[in-house]
Amino acid sequence: MTAPGNSGEGSFGAAVEAVNAGGAPATITFAPGLHAELSGTWWLTESVTIRGEGATVTWTQIDTLEWRPDSWLYLDEVNLQMFGLTIVGTADNWEPMIVLDEGPAGFPNIFDGVAIRNANGGGIQLDQAESDLEITGLRVTGGTEETEAHEEAVLEIQGVRGSVSVTDSTFEGLGGDALAIDGVSVTAEQQVRILGNTFVDLTPEESEHQGLAVNVDDVVSSPAVRGAEPALLIADNTFTRLGSEESTGIVAMEYVEGGVALLRNEFQDTEVDGETLYISGIQGNFGAEETLVIEDLTLMDSVARTTIGSVFGIDGVARLERVDVRESEAELAVFEIESVAPEVPISRPALVLRDVTLRGGGTAELPLDWGLLLDDVTGDTVLERVEVTGITADAGAVMMTEMAGGLLANQVVSRGNTAAGFVIEELDLETSEQRVEIRDSQFVGNTARRKDGGAGLTVNIDSSAERVGPTLEVRNTVVSDNRDGEVSGALFSVAGGVSSSGIDILVENSTFHNPDALGDDSVSWVSDLILEFESPNVEDRAEFVMRNSTIERRAGEASVTDEGVPAIRVSGSDVHTRMEHVSMPGGSIAQECRPDGRGALTVQNSAWGPEDGPPILAGPECLVTGTANTVPHSEDLPAGFADELPIADWLLGELVDNGGATPTMLPATRSPLLNSAVPSEVRTDQRGLSRPQGAGPDRGAVERAPSVIEIGADIAVRAGDPATLEVTRSGEVSDAARVSVALRDGTAIAGVDYTEEPIELSWAAGDAAAKEFTVDTRAGIPGVRDFTATLVSPVDTEVGERETATVMISQDDAGTDPVTDPVTDPVTDPVTDPVTDPGTDPGTDPGTDPVTDPGSDPGSDPGADPGADPGADPKTDPGTESATDPGAKPSTTTPLADTGASPAKGLVWVVLLLAAGGLLLAAGKLSRGILRSQRFHGNAG
Repeated sequence: MTAPGNSGEGSFGAAVEAVNAGGAPATITFAPGLHAELSGTWWLTESVTIRGEGATVTWTQIDTLEWRPDSWLYLDEVNLQMFGLTIVGTADNWEPMIVLDEGPAGFPNIFDGVAIRNANGGGIQLDQAESDLEITGLRVTGGTEETEAHEEAVLEIQGVRGSVSVTDSTFEGLGGDALAIDGVSVTAEQQVRILGNTFVDLTPEESEHQGLAVNVDDVVSSPAVRGAEPALLIADNTFTRLGSEESTGIVAMEYVEGGVALLRNEFQDTEVDGETLYISGIQGNFGAEETLVIEDLTLMDSVARTTIGSVFGIDGVARLERVDVRESEAELAVFEIESVAPEVPISRPALVLRDVTLRGGGTAELPLDWGLLLDDVTGDTVLERVEVTGITADAGAVMMTEMAGGLLANQVVSRGNTAAGFVIEELDLETSEQRVEIRDSQFVGNTARRKDGGAGLTVNIDSSAERVGPTLEVRNTVVSDNRDGEVSGALFSVAGGVSSSGIDILVENSTFHNPDALGDDSVSWVSDLILEFESPNVEDRAEFVMRNSTIERRAGEASVTDEGVPAIRVSGSDVHTRMEHVSMPGGSIAQECRPDGRGALTVQNSAWGPEDGPPILAGPECLVTGTANTVPHSEDLPAGFADELPIADWLLGELVDNGGATPTMLPATRSPLLNSAVPSEVRTDQRGLSRPQGAGPDRGAVERAPSVIEIGADIAVRAGDPATLEVTRSGEVSDAARVSVALRDGTAIAGVDYTEEPIELSWAAGDAAAKEFTVDTRAGIPGVRDFTATLVSPVDTEVGERETATVMISQDDAGTDPVTDPVTDPVTDPVTDPVTDPGTDPGTDPGTDPVTDPGSDPGSDPGADPGADPGADPKTDPGTESATDPGAKPSTTTPLADTGASPAKGLVWVVLLLAAGGLLLAAGKLSRGILRSQRFHGNAG
């Protein structure tokens, strides 16, 4: 068993023999630079130390290395390569079975196809290596529920200076951490890669981490050279059935310099007491747009939270994309992101969450603090296509606090949570250009657990004193069916300076409908929307603009007469509230103005107000102006401000999807709101439809487009076949509609060429399907006749550009064209054209053109001239010229073919045919004249 080239204190085989004989632990020193290959089966009962000063040991063709209790293999300054090796430990192997310490540079350490079986977690420790480490196909198994947990990882990599790669490996049934990477240093060209591994059934009871723990130091001399490649890449790994009451994380990354990317990782059925995924202390580099990237992360049935904290970038910070958390039963929060900031100001967002879905289990015994928490983020934040549902939490399903920077929330959905839907508890706009934008979002069906904000949406903003744009914009957003909050709809609280551009808070194309806002008498501020604005400058007057928006407060849902519960309440410093094209049946507006201040309320082209009570609640210090409005009660309003009309007479439809991003209330075809507004700068309605659609713009949030009915294209049919035409409906189809069809003669006659019967088409409300009608035609005289079908007498609809269609009836095929095919035209040729076809049969008439049918056989009739035909017209038939004498004139004495025919007889035939055609034409005209006379003057006798 002597390895070739061994020297010093003995061979590896001798050392093993000495160990097995019960001797003292052996130390083997290899020659410098030696590459020793060892084979065989080794039984080690004591520790063995191998020293080499740069030597490399390669194990090949070894079936098994089995460790007895308290044994290990210690390699000092030696690189190690193992291929296809199985390492077996007993239940008493607490320490690592192999320790690789201070391996030299220049030759990689490789573990390929190695299997480790150890019940108590003793595995491999790689420490202070100076060369790259490659581990692939490793399979680590062992550990049972009865086995006490091991405090160290089965595979522990620490202090390595070089690339580390762990790929396609399996860690299963372990009583300790599976993989720990600590203190690894990589250069700009090197990377730590954890790829395609499986972690399953890990249940350590005392481990600080389990599954995977990583700590990477990037020692790049100049951070600018690293570029976009992260120092740590964790991709395509699965973590299944992991957890115990004592563990505090599954994947833990702390103090990683150089950036981190987590791609396509999946967690399922995890039950740790702390975090499912814990990331902290990530440091970025110049040239990398993102310090932390998480893509395609799936967490299913996890009883733990995900925490991301202390992420600092230089050119960029964090992006999370395609994150799916399902059936989470976490105790504190589902997803936390905190302490994220760039080291220098950057133009791109500091934090981006895109296509993120959090679904709570819905059966949590105790509420969480939050569902999705964003805390202490410096720089702009983007939330795009983020959905949070089924969360039970004391605060918000989505919670933001201590934010410093602008916010874009686009297509955010917070639905069906036992928590406030979306809460911005504290956000500072640090520059004059930053703003909060909420677009195309839905905050629906949330039940708040505490009454200190909006059950649907809460926004608290502290802005800079000098501003160049709006502070808050809410567009195409729905806040509906929320309850039990201080404000059941939305609360906007804004402090700071006013905008130099004129609008500070904008609500546009949005819908609010929160029935509970009316029925809870224990709460005095349960409005659909409350705006509070405070400015440090008493001379400032903020502009709050709401346009093209709907707030539904129907009678019978709750006490709409309660003046203390207006649909909209504006308070604080001087605010000029401007409302245009707003629909708010059943709701009032409360405007607070300071004495001797400049608070004002302007309403135009809107319809609102409760059935009982004033539509506006404002003191005499508020200036109220407006025009072209509709309210149920107009007393105490300025002259010309509004028309008085009960809500029922507005003929508004239900709050439903009428197209566009938000539900709306569409006025009926005969609503008095139609065409009654005055022109303004609002060029579209809440759905984006252009204004006006009729004679003038409509009052309220929705412009009703006309229902347009049009007939289809002209058709041609064969006489005796039915003629079927299509009528289409477009535009607004919310009302029923009907139209009649009038049939009118052209060259065709009703009762003779087609059947005339009453035709009426109708559509039910919401029906946009095309309709068809059929007219029966009759066979008659050959040729083409036509009649028209015209849409008339529309009810609750309009007729479009296509109001008439023509039907052509032909005795021949329906596709025949009477212009290009004169055979079918009885006017120009009742039978045939004598010029091009004198009615003769070319097979029996020698007058046929000899070019196409010579008619005579020169072989049987030597008197015939095959090169000429004196019976043809040389002007129309060039074949009459002589083939042998181009200058020859056509003969007038040469007889025709030997048939006995003569020019005189041919002329007689032409005259007879023309006479017959004339008689037929005259008879046809006489017959049609009699029929018309009978139709219009009645039948005599």
